[in-house]
Amino acid sequence: MIRRAAQLARAEDAQLLVVHVQISDGLAHPPAGDLDRHRELTAGLGGTYTQIQGHVPAETLAEAARAQGAATVVVGRRRSCLAELAHGSVSSRLRRLLPAAAVEEVRKP
Repeated sequence: MIRRAAQLARAEDAQLLVVHVQISDGLAHPPAGDLDRHRELTAGLGGTYTQIQGHVPAETLAEAARAQGAATVVVGRRRSCLAELAHGSVSSRLRRLLPAAAVEEVRKP
């Protein structure tokens, strides 16, 4: 996902900003090692990595995108189609919250 975002940033001569939303719900989240690898990859691709806290991922990402004036937002997709039907996806919520931005979804392994 980060590599795809870097490709898009280069193509648009834009800055790569990787944002990880730490959900403030008290539940388990990605291991610190994963976040360290993402941080290193982002730096290696010439980007900036930041971690922010929020309760709702789409709303938190939308706020960050607005603050940065982002024209494109790349998000990962991990849920099954059935889960998305039941709960909605982050990307569909972002499209509603950021109508002027392009939202690209990349499937996570």
